[in-house]
Amino acid sequence: TSWHEVNHQFIVLFRLCITGISRPEVVSAAKAVAANRYGRPYTFTSALLTHLRETHFCIAITGAPREVVRLLAPTWGFDRFVATHLETVGGRYTGQDVDVPANDKGAVLKRLFGEKMPPGSIAIGDTASDISMLAAVDLPIAFNPDESLTEEAERRLWQIVIERKKNIWTPRG
Repeated sequence: TSWHEVNHQFIVLFRLCITGISRPEVVSAAKAVAANRYGRPYTFTSALLTHLRETHFCIAITGAPREVVRLLAPTWGFDRFVATHLETVGGRYTGQDVDVPANDKGAVLKRLFGEKMPPGSIAIGDTASDISMLAAVDLPIAFNPDESLTEEAERRLWQIVIERKKNIWTPRG
């Protein structure tokens, strides 16, 4: 079983579980997740984001629900975020998606910046779903990449960064 298949099953389960839950319940759970995850960003990405905030407009594009990302993105230093928008009817989640930017992050960048990315643009991705985004920027970084992204990054000579327990390794320097 691949990570992609496991991840897909988690998404299916999530949609089933969220169906019928009220928006305030999800926001409350999102606050608990944000409080628990606040101090746990990776060393490499945290340091890079701190450095880039001085010169770059920093955007998080993710498949995570926007209720969680709305709380995490500012604490981690992102200027803006684009996250999964879940449908609600009568204040309750239906289990359906309104918008899933993770399906094509490259299209999200085109929607935000047009055909030409700003000079010096950088993107970090960890799965094959990030390939279109990484291909659109000047400096693509495959961070703790899954097997598919690793193969594509190696083929395109993109930077690969592996971080485990605060140890950072870049195969090509």
